Parts: sequence; structure tokens; C-alpha cells
Amino acid sequence: AAEFRKLWTERCELRRFPDGSILESVLWNVDCLKDKRLIWMDVTRYLLEIQAGVSPAHIEFSYNDQCPSTLLSIPARLFPSYGTGDEQQMFLSRELMELTKQIRTFNNELPLKINNIIGVDETFRYTNVFPPLPASFQTDLHKIRSIEHDKYALIPRSTSRYAPPYSQSLLVVCQLEMNSSNDIGFETLERIKHSKILYYIQLSKLLKEKFHYTSRATADCCYVEKNNYVYRLMVTYHKEIYLIESESGKKNELERKIKQTNQSKQLRYNTEYLPKINAAIYGVSQQFAQYQLVARLFKRWLSAQLLLYHFDPLNADLLCCYV
Repeated sequence: AAEFRKLWTERCELRRFPDGSILESVLWNVDCLKDKRLIWMDVTRYLLEIQAGVSPAHIEFSYNDQCPSTLLSIPARLFPSYGTGDEQQMFLSRELMELTKQIRTFNNELPLKINNIIGVDETFRYTNVFPPLPASFQTDLHKIRSIEHDKYALIPRSTSRYAPPYSQSLLVVCQLEMNSSNDIGFETLERIKHSKILYYIQLSKLLKEKFHYTSRATADCCYVEKNNYVYRLMVTYHKEIYLIESESGKKNELERKIKQTNQSKQLRYNTEYLPKINAAIYGVSQQFAQYQLVARLFKRWLSAQLLLYHFDPLNADLLCCYV
């Protein structure tokens, strides 16, 4: 402890840690993970000044454009608190948790209860190179005036020559529970198709009435705008996969053979495999602190080599997990 205090001088202080231990420590205050990665620069300046008498004005670092703080940042004038996007992804994950709790309150008012709600976008596994910004971050009056506020949605104004603010939608999978093999409205593929559309309409209506969100139901999903971020809710029903494979298989009087099709494979991927893979990658990102940074830099490199469109973001994340 004496040697530690001698090295750090007045910067050293006694602190109590969560495990109850009281130790000599040196505290460096930062506002975001971007600044945390650059603490070593402050440490170097401080030690050289107190131990070698070198003025900080005479210390320079070769800080080129290939460091994470530069490659994963956006201009500060656009979004000052963005940093390298780490806090933005954590914020969106918290927002999803809040939206999940709100949607679960509708279970008694919907035809079938929602069994599970999973965010499968790369933002929710913390590997999005540039996570979405709120649609309101651009304060240019031309941008704001380029949209019309409708009862159901925000519509681009036809008389404006400016593009409206844009926020990438985040995919969220809502898995319906299976109470029995004869759920009303879910017995055939045609009924499932129409029932899902009615489900989206009802879900959109409840989100507007209960929480006053801007929401729009379509044939394939339900768009929800919450705090200037857009979520794309997709309802899945496991029985739909079985019905598709049964109809495409061979039939006779005694047995029916199941046959996989491209449609059933894609549906199984979206409803079964994608949530599991997403959860596994999220677990890796929590176990290895630098995984998120590595995956994002890898995708940034793929983009620089004009290869990103040949790689599914999920495949890039899995490659980083393997390495």
C-alpha cells in the first residue's frame, strides 16, 4: 500500500468496494465507454508528469483514424451523447424491456396470449455498427416540416422536397402460446393468415389506446413508434410451420408425410432458430466484454472492403463468436 501511494501520490484514496474490502485505489471519471477506452492516455500523462516531470503539453499520442473511437463514432454535432454507440444500444435494450412489459398487459384482451417477446435485431445483441438514432435527432426545420402528422402514422409531405427524418426499425418477434390443437381462428393456413392480420390490428389499437403510441398494422407486422424509435412487431405461431409442411407432403388414406419447403424453412428460422441464436450471441457478449467491439469493428472492415452486403450480420457475429 505504501508503494502504491508513493506511485500515485495525492490521486490515491481509500475506497470501500461492494465485497466489503477497503483498499487504496485511483479513480478516473468518464461519461461513456468511448472515454473509458482512452483512460490510458490520462494515466500516462499523469504518471509522466509526477514521476518524470514531463509536462502534459509535451506529450503526444499517435492517435490515428484506425482506433475504435474514430471508426465507430458519428459527428458530435449530430448526436453529442452518442460516443461510440455503446450507450445507445443499452438504452434501446432497456426501451425494449419496457415495451415488452406494456405488451404483456394486453394478454387478457388479445385472442391468444403472447408467450415470449424477443428482440432479434443486431442492436439487441449489442453488435450493430451504428445503432439507430431517434427520428427527432435531426433538428433541421426543413426535415421536421417534411412530414405530416396523421392519426395513425407520420407521412412524408408530398409538397416537400426534403427527405423526412428516418429511424431504422428494430425487429421484435412475438411468439403466441399454443393452448390446444384447435385454437379458434388458427386451424388452417388461410385462417392463420387472416387471424394474424386481425391480431396486428388489435395490437395496434391497444397500443394507441393504452399508451398513446403511434402505431400502424400491416399484413406482415405491426409498426410501433415509441420515444421516436420504431419497432417492428412480428407475430409467430408454431403450428403454422406444421401446417405448411403437412400440405406440401404426400397424402394417402393411412398416413401423411411431412415435407419441408422454402417457406417452412424460412418460417422455422425466424420463429425458432433466430431467437435462440440471438440469445446465445447475447450471452457471449455478456461473458466477453470486448466481443461487442470486435464484432462491430469486423462489420466495419467488411463494409470498407465492400463485402458487407455479401454477409448476413448474423453470420458476421457468429464468425466473431467462433474466433
